[in-house]
Amino acid sequence: MKSPNSPNEYDRTLSLREYRLLHPHTADYPTLSESTVIGALLERRRRRLERAARRHEFYRNMLALPGKTAIRAWNWAVALVPQKSVSQPAPAVARPAFAKFDQPAQMRA
Repeated sequence: MKSPNSPNEYDRTLSLREYRLLHPHTADYPTLSESTVIGALLERRRRRLERAARRHEFYRNMLALPGKTAIRAWNWAVALVPQKSVSQPAPAVARPAFAKFDQPAQMRA
């Protein structure tokens, strides 16, 4: 059926799933979210997954603690050591002069 407001030739029809999501109260039998038993099981599963995620985060933080402590100790130790001043360049060291080595090489026959 063609409607005047529709740009397409045919109107879009809803699938059964979309209809059930839009109108859950019209179902003859309850949907998964309306069922008390299944709803309780889903809620229990959600809580269990949340606890597992919290536990995982806790253990991950505990495993990272030694590394964080080592980094903080290193930063503290570096802060205690006086840093060299970079503003003055190091003096150039003069190369020692050796008369024997400053002469060109001679070929012996």
